[in-house]
Amino acid sequence: MAWAYIILQKFSLDAVCIELEGESFPVPKSVFHSPLSLPYISWRFRDCPVVKYGGMASKGSYGIIFRLKPLKSFIELRICEQWAFGRDGLSEMQQALGKIINAVRPVLITAAPCAFIAGNRGFFGPFAKGPQTTLRQLNYSQLDNFAGFKTWLPSIGAMELF
Repeated sequence: MAWAYIILQKFSLDAVCIELEGESFPVPKSVFHSPLSLPYISWRFRDCPVVKYGGMASKGSYGIIFRLKPLKSFIELRICEQWAFGRDGLSEMQQALGKIINAVRPVLITAAPCAFIAGNRGFFGPFAKGPQTTLRQLNYSQLDNFAGFKTWLPSIGAMELF
């Protein structure tokens, strides 16, 4: 896994978080989206104790967060989050994605459905496999409902946070 360490150092999320200080993230028009913010990105990706992530970003332009998954003797590049501001941001994001792909040389690239990369060759997914997902509206108030929650179990539902 030394190759992964070298690649993730080159695309450090520490550098991404420094670049994004003070960023106002675009609000996607899609019903299903992550409400992006620097604290969320830090918590979900940079500080994740289970998986190491990499990324590239330019404040006011674009951002890409990815992880590398070894598949026997191959590498899968998973695009976890991406955003862009307008056409210029989209163009810069596509150039940055090209740099990541050239550095990683993955055999497979997967990403959640996204208008930015939809239809591009080399991207696969989403697949009709895996656990069922329950979708609910995001709650923007009363965010302390889980303060006393202590029944985490090593299951798909509890572990999907990481």
